[in-house]
Amino acid sequence: MRVAVVTETWLPSVDGVVTRLVHTVEHLAAGGHDILVLAPTAGPAMRGVTQLTLPGLALPLIDRRRRVAVPTRQPLQAAVATFAPDVVHVVNPVAMGAGAVRLLAPRYPLVASFHTDLEAYLSRYGLNPLGPVLRSLMRNAYRHADLVLATSPTGQRRLGRLGVTADLWPAAVDTAVFTAPNQNGAADRPAGRSEVVCVGRLAPEKNLELLADVLRAGLQSGLNWRLTFVGDGPERRRLQRRFSGLPVVFAGSRPAAEVADAYRTADAVIMPSRTETVGLVLLEAAACGAPIVAADTPSSRYTLRGYPAVLVPAGASPSGWVRAIDDACRRRPPAPAAVASWGEVTVELIAAYRVVVDRRRRDRRDQADSRVRAPSATSAGRTARRSCAADS
Repeated sequence: MRVAVVTETWLPSVDGVVTRLVHTVEHLAAGGHDILVLAPTAGPAMRGVTQLTLPGLALPLIDRRRRVAVPTRQPLQAAVATFAPDVVHVVNPVAMGAGAVRLLAPRYPLVASFHTDLEAYLSRYGLNPLGPVLRSLMRNAYRHADLVLATSPTGQRRLGRLGVTADLWPAAVDTAVFTAPNQNGAADRPAGRSEVVCVGRLAPEKNLELLADVLRAGLQSGLNWRLTFVGDGPERRRLQRRFSGLPVVFAGSRPAAEVADAYRTADAVIMPSRTETVGLVLLEAAACGAPIVAADTPSSRYTLRGYPAVLVPAGASPSGWVRAIDDACRRRPPAPAAVASWGEVTVELIAAYRVVVDRRRRDRRDQADSRVRAPSATSAGRTARRSCAADS
């Protein structure tokens, strides 16, 4: 199968969307499928994958280091036509993606997937007036797709409020990397100090500034903690100033194997974000058997279902977070969660692609048959005139 993936975020960016796409594309290519990725950026070469960059620009108000694709009809149309895909998959259609859906849906079987609740981000960036425009773009884009996918029930509900029905594209992890700890995983910890780890993009919507007050409150209570941020993003410098004088390490983006080590050796993995639609970090940490403290949201409850995490209710004070983290640090580490692999989930995605392709082929065949069976108005008129002449 030939699959064209149109996405507004791609390598070298690092976030949950890119993580999902990279693993999906790798497994599709490994299965013998031909893949074209169209994005505003390109990453390292990938076997069986063609990457083409589309025009884009940086939005300094959001992230000056991340390029965002802009609506471009001709380059997109030409690239897709040359590739001749069996199916097109548009990821998070908003700006360029929304235009891509409208342009390509009449020509190709098309899947659109919802990953990020961008409307929940608007207030974090002071962009609330754009809410109606964003909703209109999303509604129109998803309604053109043959199949809509959401990465969690949270996303399904979000689309449902727009009048769009979506199937579930579940989350997974790289099960070769995110695995149970070995017996000596915590042997080199400083005596008496608890290692608290926060993994993810350093961005306003992640609610990370809350942790400065939490860390101060914990230290004032006599708790010996060190907080390590694993990840990078536009808020790094501001957060470094916010956490000045506190026992904090900004480790930056790290390879997956090192992230897994951080989970396995942590006394607590924390996620204060309330805007996640999935929270892949939580799933990775659970696969490693890490003690987890997370904001209590529908998405975190779904992602961690059955896993003994500590969930902190909305509006909790810093001292409430301190109690939750201290509780997690004192608990016996939970057994690693059984999670799906990206390979398993990609098999389900391929099956969905095939359904869409077969349905579009049947529809076209039925339309062609109906045109053959139904005489045109011109031929019907000629038949009627011949009949009248015979009667006369």
